[in-house]
Amino acid sequence: MTDKEKFKQLCKEDSKELDKSTYNKLLKQSEITVLELQKLLDARDSSLIDFYLVDVREDEEHQAGCIEGTDALIPTSSLFPSLEKANLSTNKSLILYCLVGSRSAYAQRLLEQMDFPSIINVVGGISSYNRVIDF
Repeated sequence: MTDKEKFKQLCKEDSKELDKSTYNKLLKQSEITVLELQKLLDARDSSLIDFYLVDVREDEEHQAGCIEGTDALIPTSSLFPSLEKANLSTNKSLILYCLVGSRSAYAQRLLEQMDFPSIINVVGGISSYNRVIDF
């Protein structure tokens, strides 16, 4: 088993100890770490919770690589038209990420008036995810 596989297994085992209310608390935060994101992704894979994971980088960046489990590409440069095209239900939280967290924080501020239960920024973005989770 590779280090990456071992780490993901540890995250999944750790996630089993959390209950649904703990995940729902994470989904109410305005920011989460990449470790918290991985726990949420594992919980979503286990059908404990549901949310949208959204990449707000540009198409070229997304094509070069994205976080596994990404539901939509909604570039900050065309945020509202892209959001409309993605046709995301407003009954799920949005978790936004970009390269390092700046554009997703900006998109979060722009989207705060929308009817989503919460809009969450991934601190450190995909750079942090690649360094910590997907090494």
